[in-house]
Amino acid sequence: MKAYSTESESDQEGIEEMDNLLQDLASYQFEPEETSDENESSESEDDSDEDEEEDIQEERRGNTNWCKCSSCKRELRGIDSLCCTEVAAINEEKFEGKKCITEAEEFGLLCCNKAVLKNVLVGLHETCGDPLEKDSEIKNRSLRFAAYKQFIWWIFQQLGKGNRRVIPSCVVWHIRKRFPEAGGQYVRFKEGERD
Repeated sequence: MKAYSTESESDQEGIEEMDNLLQDLASYQFEPEETSDENESSESEDDSDEDEEEDIQEERRGNTNWCKCSSCKRELRGIDSLCCTEVAAINEEKFEGKKCITEAEEFGLLCCNKAVLKNVLVGLHETCGDPLEKDSEIKNRSLRFAAYKQFIWWIFQQLGKGNRRVIPSCVVWHIRKRFPEAGGQYVRFKEGERD
């Protein structure tokens, strides 16, 4: 019976600690809120940044004037018009002295090697429950998906759920050339959905 009362006392202490913690947190509920002037100025700055970004994307559509590696292709959408040389996370070490990231040996090993990509698909199946095709039935679409994942992991490491990055045009087209879709219809970049 004594053990029971000791557990009750420890439970009671835990409840009291939780109450104290909640009271401490409640003291923050009356923090001053941002004034509407501050909200309006930050919103207008965000809007102007978005407008500028849209203008840049519009200028890039349908041409390759923005490409510095000479491997990018004309894109129908401005958002897809990104050169590997513009990605801050791709440092000189990854370029290995090459003009385009797709010429780097590590890119070939990680993003174009069929055996590595099959292993990525197995890993995605094990960790995320992604469907796994039989070895003889693996489609180019799955290999492209694995190659894009490998590129993102190699360059950015982990991004987190709903956080996506545009893959440079040169990388996308190199992977598409290596693992083409029979009908030539490819999935385009989509913004992530944040929770």
